[in-house]
Amino acid sequence: KEREDDKKDNNNSQKFEGVKPTNPIKADSDEDSNSPLTFCLSPNATPAVKTLLKTDHLGTAKGVEEGAVVEIGAEGYGVMEQLTSRLTRSPGALLIIDYGPSSGVPGDTIRGFKDHKVSSLLGEVGEVDVTADVDFGGLKKAGERRIELLYKKKGESKPEQPHPRLHGPTPQGKFLMELGLGTRVQSIIESPSTSKEEANLAYQGMEKLVVEMGERFQVLAVAGGGMKGVKGVAGGKMIGF
Repeated sequence: KEREDDKKDNNNSQKFEGVKPTNPIKADSDEDSNSPLTFCLSPNATPAVKTLLKTDHLGTAKGVEEGAVVEIGAEGYGVMEQLTSRLTRSPGALLIIDYGPSSGVPGDTIRGFKDHKVSSLLGEVGEVDVTADVDFGGLKKAGERRIELLYKKKGESKPEQPHPRLHGPTPQGKFLMELGLGTRVQSIIESPSTSKEEANLAYQGMEKLVVEMGERFQVLAVAGGGMKGVKGVAGGKMIGF
């Protein structure tokens, strides 16, 4: 039986990937020598590593150089598959905005933050936020795999909704400018009611989002229900998002 919340348009926002557990292939000690904790290698390849990197029984992955660090957000991929599946049952769109590379698997990015600064990850356990770059390439592949699985079944019923389409990732700066951020800021600056201080704040805010964060942050979209895309992401022209 279809759940009631599946019948509604999907309009929730949630930061999920950056805080999901990652499986870094890493052997290192924390910079804080006072910490009793340290990173170490698993005695055997973990299930996530074996499955997602298709390693042998020793954990050796093809195409990964010895000593390289690769972070795998297995739970994030699972959440992406669930959300993509939901868009096969009801209309809606998914928009993911966060920091991470537009392509390739993140390397050694897991880190701690405290008071808006990078902090020792293991030195103050419970006192710092733990974060890592989002694997946008992995998320996109997870969504595409789920769609292919659902819509290419043989001899089984397929979802009635047109299959969702993935767009991006697109740099945040380009996304915001295509949405009209530049025009909006210009109208604020040129307004007679805007003070010089307010005009400077508006411009500085745009500069931070587009220049400082514009390439570091990416936007990935999944458009369901027959929509052609999401405006600003990979040339999408969806209206009303």
